[in-house]
Amino acid sequence: MSIDVNAIDQTVEVTAVGDEINVNIIDQPVLVSVTDQIIEVAASAGTGPQGPAGAGVAAGGVTGQVLSKLSNTNYDTVWVNAGAGTVYSVNASGSTGISVTGGPITGAGTLTITNTAPDQVVGLTGAGTAVITGTYPNFTITTNDQFDGTVTSVNITAGTGISVSGGPITTSGNINVVNTSPDQVVSLTSGGTTTITGTYPNFTISSADSTLGTVTSVNMTVPTGLTISGNPITSAGTLALALASGYSIPTTASQATWDAAYNDKINSAAVTGTTTKTLTLNQQDGGTVTASWTDDNTDAVTSVFGRTGAVVATGGDYSTSQVTEVTNLYYTDTRARNAITLTTTGTSGASTYTGGTLNIPSYSVAGLGAVPDSRTITINGVLFDLSANRNFEIGDYGTF
Repeated sequence: MSIDVNAIDQTVEVTAVGDEINVNIIDQPVLVSVTDQIIEVAASAGTGPQGPAGAGVAAGGVTGQVLSKLSNTNYDTVWVNAGAGTVYSVNASGSTGISVTGGPITGAGTLTITNTAPDQVVGLTGAGTAVITGTYPNFTITTNDQFDGTVTSVNITAGTGISVSGGPITTSGNINVVNTSPDQVVSLTSGGTTTITGTYPNFTISSADSTLGTVTSVNMTVPTGLTISGNPITSAGTLALALASGYSIPTTASQATWDAAYNDKINSAAVTGTTTKTLTLNQQDGGTVTASWTDDNTDAVTSVFGRTGAVVATGGDYSTSQVTEVTNLYYTDTRARNAITLTTTGTSGASTYTGGTLNIPSYSVAGLGAVPDSRTITINGVLFDLSANRNFEIGDYGTF
C-alpha cells in the first residue's frame, strides 16, 4: 500500500503507531487510519484555510432532472430530463430555399422549417403541343403529340364484283382479293379509226389515226407590253394577242428616228475658257456639239457683301429668308421628322415605306419562322430530353 499526501507550501509530518498513521500538516493536524484497507482521514484539531472556488454545477434544473454533458469541454453541462436516451440538443439545417428557426432545442421547443421559395417554375422548351398548367407543388403536363401505336387488326371491304377472303388479320396472314365479275366492257367514244378487240382481262386497241397523244389544254404567257385573251383552249378556240396600254410597235422608219434621237442624247456639258468661253455638249454616241462666245464685260468685281479683292462666296452670304420658296422647300429637321409616320404593324416580313408611313414589324421568333431543333423540359432545375416520348408524374409530397 502507498499513501500520497500532498500539501502545497505546507510542512507535512507523517508518523505510524500500530494500525494508525498520523499525517500532520503543521498547524493543521490530520489523523489518517488504515483499517482493512480502508483509509480514514480526519482532522485531529483545528480548521484548515478556505480552498479555491470550484466550477460548481450548472444553475437551474427541476426535480427529476440530471446533469448531462453538452461537449467534451470540462464543466460544459446542462440539466436534462432523466430517461433511457441521452439526447441533449436537437437542431436542423436547410439547403437553398429552406429556412430553419427555433434551434437548437436543449430542453423543450419547436423547430420551424419553412420553404422560402415555394413558387417553383417548371419550364418546357422545344416544339410540340405540350403545355404545363398548375402552380407549385402541383403541375399538370398535357400533350396532343402523336406517337407510334400498335396495329391489332387489318381487313378489307370490297364493292360489287369483288370478293375478299383471309381477313381480318390479327397477327399475320394474307388477304385474297378476287374479281368475281370478269366480263368487263371497254368502250370507245369519239371519232377516228381506233378499235378495241378481245375479252377481259386481255384487250387490244388498234388505230390508224395519224395523230399521237391527246392535247387537253393550250395556253400562252406573254412578256410585259403584250396581253392575251381566249386562253386556255381546252377544246377549240383562238388565242388573241394585243398591245398593253402605253405600249406600241414602231415602224422601221420610226425606229430609225428613235435610234438617231437616242444617239444624239446629251450626257454631259462643260464650259472652258475665260474671256472667250466654249460650251461643249457630249452626246450618247460619242459626238459633241460646241458653242463659243465672248464676255461683253470682263471687269473684275470690286465688292461683294462689302468684301473686296478676290472674293469667295462664304456661308451666310444668303439665307433662306432672302430666297423665296416655290415648289422645292428648304430642308429642316422639323419638316423631315413630320414627313414620316412610324408604325409597328405585324410580326414578320420586310419593313415598308408607303405614303410617308414607315412600318417596321414587331418581329418575334414565331413571326420569323424560327422552329427549335430540340425539345427539353426543366423540372426543379433538372433538364430532361423530350426528343422521345416520356411520362412525368409530379405530386404533392408535403413540406419538410
